Amino acid sequence: RYTSQEYMEMMVAYGLAARNARIAARIYAEQFPGRAH
Repeated sequence: RYTSQEYMEMMVAYGLAARNARIAARIYAEQFPGRAH
């Protein structure tokens, strides 16, 4: 469902969010608004 690149970008967002999944989801959605999240 997700590419390796997308998984890597999710992990970067997770790191930026200090390992907080809710914040990471928001960061990912803001950075990639056209992608599934």
